[in-house]
Amino acid sequence: MTTSAGGAEPVGTTVVLFTLDYPFGEGEPFLEPEVRVLADRFDRVIIVPSATGASDRTIRDVPVNAVVIAPSGGGALRAVARQAMRHPIQTLAAFFGSISAQTSVRGKLQELKFRIAVSIRSNAVLRTIPAMGLLRAHCVFYAYWLDLPVGVAIDVRQRAGLAHIPIVSRAHGFDVYAERHASNYLPQREEILRGISQVFSVSRAGYDYLRRRWPAYSEKISVARLGARAAVNPGNADQDANTVVSCSFILPVKRLELLIDSLAELQSRGRGVRWRHIGPVDTAYSAAVQLRAEQFLAPGSFEFVGGLDNEGVRDWYANNPASAFINVSASEGVPVSIMEGLAQGLPILATDVGGNSETIDPASGMFDGLLPADPSPEDVADRIEALLRSDRTEYRRWADASFDHWKRTWSSDVNHSSFVANLAEIALSTERPMTRAE
Repeated sequence: MTTSAGGAEPVGTTVVLFTLDYPFGEGEPFLEPEVRVLADRFDRVIIVPSATGASDRTIRDVPVNAVVIAPSGGGALRAVARQAMRHPIQTLAAFFGSISAQTSVRGKLQELKFRIAVSIRSNAVLRTIPAMGLLRAHCVFYAYWLDLPVGVAIDVRQRAGLAHIPIVSRAHGFDVYAERHASNYLPQREEILRGISQVFSVSRAGYDYLRRRWPAYSEKISVARLGARAAVNPGNADQDANTVVSCSFILPVKRLELLIDSLAELQSRGRGVRWRHIGPVDTAYSAAVQLRAEQFLAPGSFEFVGGLDNEGVRDWYANNPASAFINVSASEGVPVSIMEGLAQGLPILATDVGGNSETIDPASGMFDGLLPADPSPEDVADRIEALLRSDRTEYRRWADASFDHWKRTWSSDVNHSSFVANLAEIALSTERPMTRAE
């Protein structure tokens, strides 16, 4: 890293990464490999978690050249109360701004929460930003979500007088599809798209959706795929294991009840199928899902593995051969969990939502595991049964084709490196304001 003539302010390359929780808690585990690539390519990585309660959770290790601007502790309610007392004009502006939003009452409440959350985090970040020397750095603001993180990035840039710094954002699933929300609304879409330089959708489906909904900003929208790391023990897919594996947070949108009903249907046909799920099991909802499995599935035929980090998932796959990976979500971007299954060489079954269809390519020899967007338990059971009953040679070809698809399209080494190189070019092209000394 180089410095200015006085040696005070860094003038190297800096990426300011706006996240939801990362590096706090267990969320956004798929960000960790990309952050390592960012740290290799940029002189500095400044990480800004946007969730007000993020710092109440455990912090994960970050690269040595990364700095974390942590939120205040105490949870969201306390943060809102502090905001109202310390910044009443901002709070009133958020209220009146949400009232004028062209949406339903539920959408207006969503808008209000968004605006207040943006102000809370921006105020905290602005107290720290002056010490970061961003005015003279080759810098890019990178929001990982087209939601709260990009809102914070825009607000910080405007209020800090950093108009020369470009803002780019990824776009995934919940931050793309308004229909995924009860209000059928996402806050400040036009303001966000007007205020940023580029949007990188992780899927072609998201790209098409955004361009269709916001044609005036279509030139800003492109595709930049995520990826998964190479497996520890690839190619250990085993048809005889009669085991399907899934990996996700246990949320209603993941529809694990549908998967349980599908497996119960298979077992009622005499098929001794087993299921193993990777994901945290520390909520009331996850307890209800586990109870449903106990009620409908044969004893010993299922396991809730619990939450694992990236390395833990790779190690688990290496030591636990499975027959297929399955995702029956109602909405998705493109799940990194499916990419991890591809890297392992597992045949994939997935509902036709979001970018899931982009992970399955029967034309290249993969198993045609694409399910209807809203399948019945019988639909899912039929596809699993077709896979498990197939000829051994055919199954092996399908497994090999999954692995090949990962190498061609979903390798994080390739995709992250390409994306981060693009970010670095954007940062280096930044026109820095001239100082009097210059």
